[in-house]
Amino acid sequence: NMRNIQTTFILNRSKFVTWSLAGGSLIILVIAFLLYRSLKSAKKSRLYLAELNETKSTFLSIISHDLRSPLSGLINMIAPLQRKIDKMSREELYSYLDEIEEHTRNSYLLLNNLLLWSQNQRGVQKIRSEKFNLNDVIDLNINIYHSIAKKKNILLKPDLKDDVEVFADKNMIELVVRNLLDNAIKNSFQNSEILINATKIDSKTVEFSITDHGKGMIEAEIEYFSGSSRLTGDHGMKAGLGLKLCMDFIGKHGSKLFIRSDGAGKGCCFSFHLPVYEAN
Repeated sequence: NMRNIQTTFILNRSKFVTWSLAGGSLIILVIAFLLYRSLKSAKKSRLYLAELNETKSTFLSIISHDLRSPLSGLINMIAPLQRKIDKMSREELYSYLDEIEEHTRNSYLLLNNLLLWSQNQRGVQKIRSEKFNLNDVIDLNINIYHSIAKKKNILLKPDLKDDVEVFADKNMIELVVRNLLDNAIKNSFQNSEILINATKIDSKTVEFSITDHGKGMIEAEIEYFSGSSRLTGDHGMKAGLGLKLCMDFIGKHGSKLFIRSDGAGKGCCFSFHLPVYEAN
């Protein structure tokens, strides 16, 4: 009997040790898993914060770069105007005022872009789709930029064969068209032309495109706006806040900003798709 008791005791102790080791191993594995997940989460948070900080720095550079040009232009126009306004002819005065108006409009467009981008980042900017005629939006912006294009002897050539009604957020699309046209004029060579198209590619889709003959884009810039890479330094500033906002707003409509360019100095074609309005 004593031997049976000893045997039972030994067996029970072995089971206890086995279960203790198994339980301890399980606890260690759980703790290791929790530590791993915590470290992974901390690493993701650090990467997210680093990316957020990089985005902030990039856009501060873009904003200061874009805003500096029209503001410095205003300063350069106003200073000589103050010195010799009494000796200027009416034609010279009107010429100065036209230049001041252009620089002021560029500053306003940038500040408006900045406000909308900020709202978009905070989730305030919601899409509100409605029926409207895309050609009316294009004609409006051509009229706004006609005088600016004329100063560089750039011909704005609309090719609007179809009277197209789309279903989209009109304010967003107006801003996209305005920014793309502004960008095309800024980057076009003098004595060139800009082609503007709005065409139905099928019964449900309209393609808007704008093609310039100017500075063009390098591959890194095209990849950035297709969402497959980032831009830094001079290329990031060259891209500008306006085009970034276009990319975001077009994305909200289920499309993307398509870019074609054969390289630096060979012009660019920007295009995107919108849904055709379908009556119920």
